[in-house]
Amino acid sequence: MEQVQLQLQFKVAALVFFSILPFKSSSPYTPPDPYYLLNCGSSAPSTNPSSDDNRAFLPDTQVSPPTGKHISIGDTTSSTLYAAARVFTDTSSYEFDINSTKTHTVRLHFLPLTTAKYDLSAAVFNVSANDEFNLLSNFSATNTTTRVKKEYFINVGAEKIRICFTPINELAFVSAIEVFSIPDDILPSSKPPVVWPSELNFSVSNQALETLYRINVGGSLVTPSNDTMWRTWIPDDHYLASGDKSNLNAPANSINYDLGGLTKEIAPNSVYDTCRNMSSQNSNITWEFEASGHATHLVRLHFCDITLSTLYELSFNVYINDEIAFEDIVPGVLVGRLASPFYKDCTADSRRLSSGGKWLIRVSIGPPTKMSWSMSGGILNGLEIFKLVPGSVQHKHNKKPRLIVPCIVVGGGFALLSAALLLFLLYRRRNRFKSEESTTLAANADVSQSTVWSIATNMNLDLHISLSQIKSATKNFDESLVIGAGGFGKVYKGVLKNGGGTRTRVAIKRASQRSRQGFPEFETEIHVLSGIRHRHLVSLIGYCQERSEMILVYEFMSKGTLRDHLYNSDLPSLSWKQRLEICIGSARGLHYLHSGLAHPIIHRDVKSSNILLDDDFTGKVSDFGLSRVVGRSGESHVSTGVKGSFGYFDPEYVRTQQLTTKSDVYSFGVVLLEALCARSVIGKDLPSEEVNLADWAMSWHKQGLLQQTIDPRLVGEINPNSLRVFGQVTEKCLEEYGADRPTMTDVVWNLEYALQLQETEMAREPYEDSTSCATELPLPPVIGRWPSISNVVTINSSVDRDTESESTASRVFSQFMTSEGR
Repeated sequence: MEQVQLQLQFKVAALVFFSILPFKSSSPYTPPDPYYLLNCGSSAPSTNPSSDDNRAFLPDTQVSPPTGKHISIGDTTSSTLYAAARVFTDTSSYEFDINSTKTHTVRLHFLPLTTAKYDLSAAVFNVSANDEFNLLSNFSATNTTTRVKKEYFINVGAEKIRICFTPINELAFVSAIEVFSIPDDILPSSKPPVVWPSELNFSVSNQALETLYRINVGGSLVTPSNDTMWRTWIPDDHYLASGDKSNLNAPANSINYDLGGLTKEIAPNSVYDTCRNMSSQNSNITWEFEASGHATHLVRLHFCDITLSTLYELSFNVYINDEIAFEDIVPGVLVGRLASPFYKDCTADSRRLSSGGKWLIRVSIGPPTKMSWSMSGGILNGLEIFKLVPGSVQHKHNKKPRLIVPCIVVGGGFALLSAALLLFLLYRRRNRFKSEESTTLAANADVSQSTVWSIATNMNLDLHISLSQIKSATKNFDESLVIGAGGFGKVYKGVLKNGGGTRTRVAIKRASQRSRQGFPEFETEIHVLSGIRHRHLVSLIGYCQERSEMILVYEFMSKGTLRDHLYNSDLPSLSWKQRLEICIGSARGLHYLHSGLAHPIIHRDVKSSNILLDDDFTGKVSDFGLSRVVGRSGESHVSTGVKGSFGYFDPEYVRTQQLTTKSDVYSFGVVLLEALCARSVIGKDLPSEEVNLADWAMSWHKQGLLQQTIDPRLVGEINPNSLRVFGQVTEKCLEEYGADRPTMTDVVWNLEYALQLQETEMAREPYEDSTSCATELPLPPVIGRWPSISNVVTINSSVDRDTESESTASRVFSQFMTSEGR
């Protein structure tokens, strides 16, 4: 009981200190589970003013007493951190209850005190975590005036963290310890790309990493109180090896975290608002960092275009150890807005770059590989280097050799030789196909403008419409013909003259000179829509690219957007049947994109304003400027920066930056709620619990009260069983993890079923509940389909698929229809 009370006191005290910290640039991160700040060897709470960090560090014996033989030395009553130390004379450990298997930060602080009896500068010892990771081997802190801080990221896989100290020459010690969980998006959840010659492509989800360097490139020292995660970022001056050393500073509070999908836990403003910029295209800027030999590292490069020029002026390469790590980076393409931060991760081995020289990690930025019209330089804002921590801790009592070891060594030798040969062959194959991959849409949506420009020459010239025709159709862009506007520019209603005197109504989207979007979106839209045709996808009629104009011409959708018919307009309300049919049509369009082509297409910006309605209120998906193609067979995702619209973002995509077809499914789930509730996805003027449509509606759904969210104009109109099925499929679409969400095939089936239930007034079969028996007959499990569309419909990659998939689906669903149905 006393131990529980002490831990409670610690948490309360720590929470108070976290809440009153004088953070200058941002609020501190609050760990969601137990966290520990230990003043080791002291009997008094301490702070750490020397590093501009005023958090409370509480006595270790009160919070998490160490095991084994130990004593405390120094001024054990001082309120200054590092005034005392915990000294171990035999193997000892701290054990922390964390109640979470998330990745945790562990920071170990050392200052070797000297007393009449003990000289800690002579101590040599090992430190391990959970009997699995060797954090420190043969470690000693010899400078009695310099504080040493070691930081690690450990994926625990258990509900305890055990930090063990093992003396080698009779003494081990520690001055302070920090243990706390980190947000899920701090470290990559997938395997970062490898920069040759690294042979270990590891995932940090089951590893431990040691922080070697955390650099504020072009900026000054960032202390813990200016970082939400209490990190220190040091200036890069000492590590600059060659090149232009000019730096840039952005205006205060100019960094836009929203579009890049990042948070200040990734890196603070003070890192992104400074940088080194490569003003000359004829030389690189290079940094060099000493590293351990034959070690594998995670390298994170932070970028933020603070040049405050145009979106596409920067284009550059990044090199690690003189090998290309990232080619033709164009920040404007990756995030679509100036001063929006993003980062790139890769793994690399340390390398001896000269005979007999030091082992180094060398980082450079330089001119782009390909010729580009956007060649004004490159930038780097921040840099972090982490070392993979060795695992498999060896204990003293395990030193006796075993016969199995030679067998493992011999077998392992053959395995390594085989792996090395395989890697070599894969490397050669990768280089051989690299140029081929660059011509696919999957490879060009997030590459430099030079690549995009080269592809532009291969656009479908049969679709080209002259600028004079466009001007004639819009009466020289008469403002009275504007029917909408978006991130790309204004949309005009127009009439194109065809051969034979006929005319065609069209919608003409003209790029604005101030648009946040640009040529990549323009080019992507043409490539996507020129190769496909489907009844529920808006058709591209043509495009115009003359005199710096970028114009897209579509079929005219007379009824406007789905959003306009739901809220914020004076248009007549749609019936529940109409809303279901529009959602079904849109889902069919997305199903075709995901499953009906040789390579799936991910829309990436599904929202109610991108679902257009024709004269018959047929729903069609539009705006493919952010779309991505899953380029290679067997791939399930595309790694890319987060783009889309607020309120519709797939949380897993935001966390991992891995885009999948299930990202579209999540966004479509939000659209389904818009159709039901007829309100905006983000209600800024609403009470806090109602701001986010998805959170608010799903909270009612979990209580079995989804009817509380219905558009008042639909009250009394919706069959309870139809609402039940609709709510269940929406909930599945909005699952946090993509693997738990349905495919669009499943979504189409269940929406069709919800429509059938809406139109059925009398129960015909157990699966067709009527309103009168809504509470008596159970519905079949939603998402667990009966006749699967994917099992019935055979779709090839033909470009003209107006009706086939829909007619086939209709045959599938006809077995559930009654005479009162559709």
